[in-house]
Amino acid sequence: MYTSVILQIKEKLNQLSKSERKVGDFILSHVVETVSQNTSKLAQNIGVSPATIVCFCRSVGLSGFSQLKVKFYAESSDIDATLYTDIRPNENPDEISKKLVLRFNQSIAQIDELQDRAQVT
Repeated sequence: MYTSVILQIKEKLNQLSKSERKVGDFILSHVVETVSQNTSKLAQNIGVSPATIVCFCRSVGLSGFSQLKVKFYAESSDIDATLYTDIRPNENPDEISKKLVLRFNQSIAQIDELQDRAQVT
């Protein structure tokens, strides 16, 4: 089952080290810029080491920066970035519904992933 990399990052953000959180905040705010750079250039723009970028990726459940870029590319064609914001008072009911569906699907994907691991071990 598919897991959104944006939600994956947001869910882990508070569990990360200070430097990894800095990477996560930057990436969430600069998705287009992130996918157009290599690890060294991104690290320079954020003010961290390239190793921190790789550690960040692994901390959020990815194999590395390449997988992060691939997931962003895959999501970019059909993702509405506003769906990843919190629900606000007086928000359009259709938008609330879309946000809830996205989060529900994310939860199901995570349960499915955990279920598979439990069966294997």
